[in-house]
Amino acid sequence: MDYSKKSREELIEEIKNLKKREEGISLVLDNINEMFYKVSFDKKGNKNIDYISPQVYNVLGITTEEYLSNQKTLFEYFHPEEIEQLIEETKKIKKGAKQWTATYRFYNKRYKKYIWIEENIVTLFDEKGNRKSLFGTARDVTKKVDNEKQLSFILKTIDYCIYNVKFEKEGKRLNYISEKVKDITGLTEEEFIKEGTSGKLINRIHPDDVDMINSHIEEGLYVKKKKNLHTEFRFKPKGQKDYLWIEETVYVSYNDNGDILETTTVLRDITRQKSIELHLKQNEEKYRNIFTKNMAGVFITENNKIIECNNSFAKIFGYKSRVELIGKSPYSIYFTKKDRENYIKDLNKKGYLTNYRIRHKKRDNTELWILTNVTKTGNRIEGTLIEITDEVRKEELEREKVRATTAEEINIVLAKEIEEKNRIQKKLIENQKYTNSIIGSSLDVICASDINGNIIEINRAGLKSFGYKENEL
Repeated sequence: MDYSKKSREELIEEIKNLKKREEGISLVLDNINEMFYKVSFDKKGNKNIDYISPQVYNVLGITTEEYLSNQKTLFEYFHPEEIEQLIEETKKIKKGAKQWTATYRFYNKRYKKYIWIEENIVTLFDEKGNRKSLFGTARDVTKKVDNEKQLSFILKTIDYCIYNVKFEKEGKRLNYISEKVKDITGLTEEEFIKEGTSGKLINRIHPDDVDMINSHIEEGLYVKKKKNLHTEFRFKPKGQKDYLWIEETVYVSYNDNGDILETTTVLRDITRQKSIELHLKQNEEKYRNIFTKNMAGVFITENNKIIECNNSFAKIFGYKSRVELIGKSPYSIYFTKKDRENYIKDLNKKGYLTNYRIRHKKRDNTELWILTNVTKTGNRIEGTLIEITDEVRKEELEREKVRATTAEEINIVLAKEIEEKNRIQKKLIENQKYTNSIIGSSLDVICASDINGNIIEINRAGLKSFGYKENEL
């Protein structure tokens, strides 16, 4: 631009514009979190710092003056474990590296601790290949590094394998994979990438699961455009004979056209959970068979409602099907409310009853006796029962027979006792007559009196001797 042709007013306006631009640049530089610097080199290779932004204090914790005056001792601020590596990296710049990036620890005097610095350098060369100048930026990336370390720690300690795949024009590219891949698949990162790229990885999947997985991915990712996809399949790790159960969850990002941009996949070994699940399923099936096919009645009541029972239970109580009893009050199968209350009272004492006998009422109001084994947890009662009505009636008949036999035997004994008593009384009467005959015919005086001296018995000889006639005394 030729300023010689501009008027004084135009020059003043141009100066104002330049100041505004300069102020704008300064405002930007003063408010960003990165420090900038420019270094130039003379023909001998000596460097001169042409510019350094004031952010040097915010980033490195030292003033601009300290930075400029301590160039030869700046290495004292670097972490001892990284000095050798930084020296080697600096040599690359001197040898002609056009770009250089490094992350290292730097002692920040302001915070009195080491912080992580990310530094980027771009080098300019002259026609002869000599360094002419370089531009550098540095920023505090401590939070970023700490977060990355925390993430790395998490990825190393969790039982999941996580990998990220980018979908690009050239094809799919594995962007990241965690170290846990070996624990789950038996493959190193390189082996996993190689088998995944060549298509050999699918050979480790159980043949019965391959079609399911392919169909799941095709429909979920490419047809329904799902943002996450969940699959469980069997996988044979390298060096193992048995298949593991793998849970795979894929999180997908799409562009506006519905094309996949990237996927993040989480793999988890769920063999133990699957074994437990299969075991529970088998036990559930076994329990269901026992419940439904059991000849004994099986029941569950809760909050005074029959919430489950089998058909055997229903038939014992005179119902056609269990459906007729589900939801009903258990009081409907008792003659009186007191019968159930006594049963619950006994059950509450221990929380269970074994071979407990109780009277019930059938649908047609006839008497029913059952024998039950039952447990109580909270408001829930579970148990089994069998009908023993015939046995109870047989026992009652036996008791009646015993009672009848006992009564008959007692009657026989009583009859014998009465007969013996009559015999003894008859003999006593005969003996009395004989005794009276002897006393009456005796010539001796025979007299009997009570303790008061009153005569209670005297024979004829005694009367005569005392001058009395018969019946006068």
